[in-house]
Amino acid sequence: MPILKKGPFEYSTCNGTFNTSKPDILFIHGAALSKELWTAQIQSLGDVSNPVAVDLPGHGGSEGPGKNTVTGYAGDVFRFITEANLSQDNLILCGMSMGGAVVQQLLIDHPGRFKAAVLINTGARLKVLPAVFDAVNQDFKAFIRSMPAFSLSPMTDTALFESLILSFAGRCDAETALGDFEACNSFDVMTAIPAVSCPVLVITAEHDVSTPPKYGAWLKDHLPQSSLIQISKAGHLSMVEKADEINEAIRSFVTRLQ
Repeated sequence: MPILKKGPFEYSTCNGTFNTSKPDILFIHGAALSKELWTAQIQSLGDVSNPVAVDLPGHGGSEGPGKNTVTGYAGDVFRFITEANLSQDNLILCGMSMGGAVVQQLLIDHPGRFKAAVLINTGARLKVLPAVFDAVNQDFKAFIRSMPAFSLSPMTDTALFESLILSFAGRCDAETALGDFEACNSFDVMTAIPAVSCPVLVITAEHDVSTPPKYGAWLKDHLPQSSLIQISKAGHLSMVEKADEINEAIRSFVTRLQ
C-alpha cells in the first residue's frame, strides 16, 4: 500500500496510479487517530474506486499543527484535495466521527462540489464528555491504551484488534488530541444539514457508545438524499472490527452511483 506525500500531507492509496474511469474516495479519520484506520478499506475498494486516506495535520505523517475547529480541518482537507489533484467531478468523501464532521462541513461549504459522501459513526453535533478531556490531560498514553476497550463492541474479542488499533491511535501529541476533541465539542451543523443535496450513505454501529445510532438516524431523516445502514455487533471502530461489512456497504453505494 503506497504511502505518498503532497506538501505537508501524507496519504495512502491502494496503488500508485489512479484509474480516471473510477471515482476517487477520500477517507478522513477521527479524533486522535490516523490514516491507518482505513487500511482495510484502502486494500479492498480499489475495484470500484481510487481510495485515498489522508492524515490530518499534526497526525500520523502529516505536518502540523492540528486544529481545534472542524472548519479548520475542513479547510486543510480542501487544500489537500486541490494539491493532490483529486477528481473535480467524481470525488466521494468518507469520514468517521470527527472525520464525518469534516465531511459534513465540506458538503455545506462547497455545495455541488462532491459526487457523494459516506458518514460513518458520526453526527451533525458531537458533544464530548468532560471525562474525555480529563483523561487526555491526565495521561494521554493511558487514554490511548484504553481506546480498544471503549471503541469496540462488548461482543468483540478486543485482543484480536488491540495491536492494530494501537498502531493508528495516538499518532499525535496530547495537545493535538485535545484540539480534536474541542473541534468535536463545538461542532453543530444541525440547521445546515438539510441543504446538502448530494447522495449520502449513513452508517451506524449497534454498540457505538461515542456516537450512538440515533445520531445517524437523525442524519438520515434530515439529509434529502440519504440511506442508512446499521452494522450489528460493532462499536465506534466498526470499520476495523466489521471491515468486510463496511466495505460491502461502501462498494454497493458506489456501484449504485454509477
